[in-house]
Amino acid sequence: MKGKDIVLGIITLGLCIGLLANMILHYLPDNTYVLAIITIVIVCILLFIFGKEDSKKNILTILWQKFAPRKTIGFIPYTSYGRFNNHWSNEEHNGEPFIQIQGEWHATNRIDESIRILRAYLVNPRTEAWVRTQVRYGDKFEDRDWIPSGDVVKVIVTVQVQPSICEEGEDFIGKIVFIDQFNRKHKVKATFEYRSPEW
Repeated sequence: MKGKDIVLGIITLGLCIGLLANMILHYLPDNTYVLAIITIVIVCILLFIFGKEDSKKNILTILWQKFAPRKTIGFIPYTSYGRFNNHWSNEEHNGEPFIQIQGEWHATNRIDESIRILRAYLVNPRTEAWVRTQVRYGDKFEDRDWIPSGDVVKVIVTVQVQPSICEEGEDFIGKIVFIDQFNRKHKVKATFEYRSPEW
């Protein structure tokens, strides 16, 4: 039994008991016995629904999968040399200081249609980002716009923020939102390590 099923079962049980108790207390005689019987019946039904090992037979799981928003892209932080590549640093252009945030992820397409990431932005402060998708061929990466179904690409995001929102030496925790061709938003929370310009 999955944790999501247990939570849904508890919520459903609580709502059912509350509604039935309210109805019984107002309309039916001998409330104590009737409430006890109905509670036992509800518990037995829920145990039957949630007790199935095959989640595909779970009624509430089927409804959840059908109507709940699906996470169509899975993001895993990209690592090299044993460390994450998500970082930020102080930079300067034409005498104007700014910070540059860069993140890299493995992105997996979880649905049965190709996905293209069109835009990305940092949530706070709201700042548009440059985004690229790449695929590995041997020891090299090549740009590729589309993520075929079930495929994995490398996603690179670069954000330039001015004025600075980070203290030198401290990590920055932020959210990046990716937008695909269907205008679906994919939010990723990440920690960006500080790196000095000389790193």
